[in-house]
Amino acid sequence: GSPLSHSAVRGGTAGLDYQGVYCLVPSLLPGQPYHFMVQAVNKLGASPWMKCRLNPVQTDGWLPATMKAVEAVREERTSSTVVLKWELPRCNGSPLSHLELKLLIRDVDEGVPERAELRS
Repeated sequence: GSPLSHSAVRGGTAGLDYQGVYCLVPSLLPGQPYHFMVQAVNKLGASPWMKCRLNPVQTDGWLPATMKAVEAVREERTSSTVVLKWELPRCNGSPLSHLELKLLIRDVDEGVPERAELRS
């Protein structure tokens, strides 16, 4: 037969780095499933596409993304309360279990703060 000239990999992401008998697929999102297929090609043509044995392949989860700045809702303040709001970060493949809010008596730039921890 004709020698194998190359393999082709078809996945959901461009920028594949082919290295012999394995392929590193960069820039995938954490905790997401991906489907892959492979085929061999020589000068006579291409084999049928074959699915990966483990299909879909799921990337591992990772730490949540960085939180955006917390905002105080001016209209909701009273003499003894404030309302804070924020956007939830991307969970990166693992559901958020809770949020922690720290109440700082002084700004951290002024030294070691006294604090109380609030959990929700």
